[in-house]
Amino acid sequence: MRQVAADGGKLVASICPFPKRSAGSRLFYLIGAFATTGLYHNIVNVFATGFRAGLHPCGDMAFVLMAFAIFIEHYAIDFVKKSGHTSNVAGWKAFGYLWTAAAIGWVEIGWVDGLAKAGVWEVDLKLLGGAGYSM
Repeated sequence: MRQVAADGGKLVASICPFPKRSAGSRLFYLIGAFATTGLYHNIVNVFATGFRAGLHPCGDMAFVLMAFAIFIEHYAIDFVKKSGHTSNVAGWKAFGYLWTAAAIGWVEIGWVDGLAKAGVWEVDLKLLGGAGYSM
């Protein structure tokens, strides 16, 4: 799967108007790779929701937004290196974990919200031996 997503990124980067290895080309590569991954997740989600919410039930833009988060992260790391504030390795590592958790949390809200609206987590408790209540 990883190779297929990377190929989607290479395809989009190859048709973009920016020179190879430029910032624009890198952004287009990330968008293509994450859009490909989003497409696969969207297809699975459509089947998981039993087509209840149509073809776009899960906010698949979440995956494209992750590309922008990675793009911003790249430039933030370059800025820190150029500013000379790299001596506090443990602090920057902790900041990296916080940034990653925040970026994933921010991006995935739309995806999880779409799944919830499509009824993925609706459970009939009769099937679980309950008294007929649903969650």
